[in-house]
Amino acid sequence: MDEKLFSIGQVAKSFGIHTSTLRYYEEVGVLKPAVRRSGRRYYGMPELERLTLIQMLQSNDLSLNEIFHLLTYPTELINWREVLNEHIAKLEKQIRSAVAAKSYLEYLLTCPSKNVFDGCPYLYREIQRRLATHIPD
Repeated sequence: MDEKLFSIGQVAKSFGIHTSTLRYYEEVGVLKPAVRRSGRRYYGMPELERLTLIQMLQSNDLSLNEIFHLLTYPTELINWREVLNEHIAKLEKQIRSAVAAKSYLEYLLTCPSKNVFDGCPYLYREIQRRLATHIPD
């Protein structure tokens, strides 16, 4: 029994991406079609699984370069673990930054002034603190 194949257009529509994205994935080496018939690309289940994995990794903010290395050299444990550890560190930094931003905005909500941008002592102190880091000695 032949494996079911899907055209590039079917795959693009099903995954909510452009056909040019699939062509680019092929160009950079992260996803190749199962076969070409008369110059047209067709994808089977292994390619669709790989595309799903690519999208999962991208949704976790991994770059195509990182994904390429993870998928191309999966047996080099140090390499893929290093990539993931670096990415986890980057995400932890983003989380800390987002939590700090949220806390600061919540703090500003407590400002007694009707206009937080004009007359709020909390905001004024923060502006002065940050400004001091930019003024040359």
